Amino acid sequence: MDSHQSCKFIIHNTLFDLKSMYHRIGRFPKDYEDSALLLKTFINNVATWKAKTGLKDIMGPYYTPRWQEYENYDAPIRDKNFLEYAAIDGAATYHLWELLQEHIEENRKTL
Repeated sequence: MDSHQSCKFIIHNTLFDLKSMYHRIGRFPKDYEDSALLLKTFINNVATWKAKTGLKDIMGPYYTPRWQEYENYDAPIRDKNFLEYAAIDGAATYHLWELLQEHIEENRKTL
């Protein structure tokens, strides 16, 4: 089985990342969850500046400042700087996902 289709993808901001994924490999994952959408449900505010969900805004303090400055999302996939960015971005996404799951568990109401 194709590993691309046999696991759950945790993606931060699917509107951007799924477009990029489709452009690079020509398909979408079958099973994914969006940490940005989940985060937005907890911090939603009519004043959008109070409800930022950008990964760099939320997780930036946990990671190297260089990660926050990266902007070349169309770089060749083997580019050293792109690979470093992608590794940190993946770690930040997963870290946020774990924090959100902890928040859900801590606030779960028993019925």
